[in-house]
Amino acid sequence: MLASTVALADGKISVEAGGGLSRIYGTQPFFGTSESTLGYGVALGFTAAVQLTQVNSRARVFFGLSHRYDTGSDAAAQFGLQAIYPMLRLALPGLFLSAGATPYAWRKDTGAGRDGWNRLSGSIAYLGEAGIEYGLSPEASLLAVATGQAVNTSGTTSPKPCFDVTAQIRIYFLPSQNEKGTDSGVSAKDYLEGWRYPFGIPRK
Repeated sequence: MLASTVALADGKISVEAGGGLSRIYGTQPFFGTSESTLGYGVALGFTAAVQLTQVNSRARVFFGLSHRYDTGSDAAAQFGLQAIYPMLRLALPGLFLSAGATPYAWRKDTGAGRDGWNRLSGSIAYLGEAGIEYGLSPEASLLAVATGQAVNTSGTTSPKPCFDVTAQIRIYFLPSQNEKGTDSGVSAKDYLEGWRYPFGIPRK
């Protein structure tokens, strides 16, 4: 059957990056702004992960580090949140879910540039992520990712949440042996190649 020979874009190590839009809700008391919801801002994401399961498994588990950068503004100033999360990810064909938590988070209160960023003390930031993966080749995928973050400080949660939507590209390293050939002798690149063959449709 075709389904038994289709190879997913996969590898032992993955790196992904991209950007999009962010919206920060529940800003008080975290930012001390008069607005409870900030205007749209810039969202950037970068993740590097290693696969803990066998390459090309139907259900895959990854451990990695994810850096998130989100901004927002009101009428008077620009604000931001960034954090570096250790995270776990469950990946199924075409879908993935990630979660993480970290004390390594920074807040931007006012001003512009890196001088406005301050390390949070006594806070834990939480990450939840869901995404869709669109395979381009055995080594690369396009991603549509929705991410939510919340920060807990002394029992108070704010922001709640910092929400962003991004488009990203993922590159795999140390790919599956199925790139060279499957048990049936059919090359994975016969099923998944570039823009024309993203869903495992064999070439005619």
